[in-house]
Amino acid sequence: MDIAQFFPLTPPEDQVGIRLDTFLSQRFPNVSRSRWSRIIKDGFILINDREVSASHQLRSGDVLNITHNPVTDVIAESIYAQNIEFTGTAPQILFEDDDLVVINKPKGLTVHVGAGTDFSETLVAWLMSTGRLPLGKEALVSFGEQALEAGRPGIVHRLDKPTSGALLICKNPAHVQALGEQFASKEARRKYWAWVSPKFDINSEIAQVKVRDLHTEGAKILLKTAGAEWGDLVAPMARDPGHRTRFAVLKEGKRSHTRFRLVETVKNFSWLDIELLTGRTHQIRVHLSFLGHPIVGDDLYGGYGSPALRLHAYQLRFRHPRTQETIGVEAPLMDEDRQWAHDQGFSLE
Repeated sequence: MDIAQFFPLTPPEDQVGIRLDTFLSQRFPNVSRSRWSRIIKDGFILINDREVSASHQLRSGDVLNITHNPVTDVIAESIYAQNIEFTGTAPQILFEDDDLVVINKPKGLTVHVGAGTDFSETLVAWLMSTGRLPLGKEALVSFGEQALEAGRPGIVHRLDKPTSGALLICKNPAHVQALGEQFASKEARRKYWAWVSPKFDINSEIAQVKVRDLHTEGAKILLKTAGAEWGDLVAPMARDPGHRTRFAVLKEGKRSHTRFRLVETVKNFSWLDIELLTGRTHQIRVHLSFLGHPIVGDDLYGGYGSPALRLHAYQLRFRHPRTQETIGVEAPLMDEDRQWAHDQGFSLE
């Protein structure tokens, strides 16, 4: 069923006052309430052209729109097969025990199934085909019904398809929630390398004008330098209403915090060390583009100078949920990134 054909949708008067996720699960019972909650959280349901929460209480005259068909994105039945085929590029293993595995994700590997992605090409398919996740719905549901419906059992955080680097997967369903809480509370720390152009200046005129304009509009935004090395951008992010596959810094968005350190500048390119202090979708890419320094190769956000996105998650630190030991993992830079940076003249060694 193509659910999108039923939108725009205005709830009847006898439904006014109920929660949005409840209304949608009753209106479309083939998609569970937990799945609708995730769809709403991901920004794919708009009310009066604005993102809202799953707990939003419907009002008279509300107009609901959907920006994609969730049924086509619900995990394919192939995940329940007893023989899983993986056809993508296998990742490098950086750390593994009975509970967890940390990989160095190659560029182009999609973490979980979605629109336009075949399940056999995903990281989840690799995890299942190698025995790191169990086969069969009964075993997989122990990772959580919502995670299973979204096609990401064991996935506690994500990297964009064109981004490479350290990614943690939980093989033991007993520890999924604890790990998720570490990322939500910022106890788990993530650092990235990015190459941007033009050369980086956190206090550029472009950045100052954009910050001033958002302040004028009433947005809570902070741009500052911390000592001589680090700079911080705290800015709200939301899905771009004019381009539904992108996100943008918008006053009505969710608080997002990125920290930057300039490592080296060569010609018109700069190499940045970045710490991600919140985990919004496309956050680093959006914040750097907002500052006027898009990542090289990021054609979605105005980058140029390379056929590939030059963004790599090089470090991940977290507390092991069973042993309570602090685990620190370094992900080597991909050969293609290293060669590109070397060709530009950067001092990687």
